[in-house]
Amino acid sequence: MTADCVFCRIVEGAAPASIVHADDTAVAFLDIAPITPGHLLVVPRAHAVGLADLDPATGRHVFGVAQ
Repeated sequence: MTADCVFCRIVEGAAPASIVHADDTAVAFLDIAPITPGHLLVVPRAHAVGLADLDPATGRHVFGVAQ
């Protein structure tokens, strides 16, 4: 977790979010500025700057949750 990352704060429950899915690997929540109704963000629980920073298993899981 990184203190200056809003996604890390949401994952740890320190920032408000409308969470629609949470498990040991990923959290999905409604976007505060949605492009379309129901626009969700899916993030890994482990901090990552970009997709290349995710290990393959976490990346598969995050994309599976998104799908």
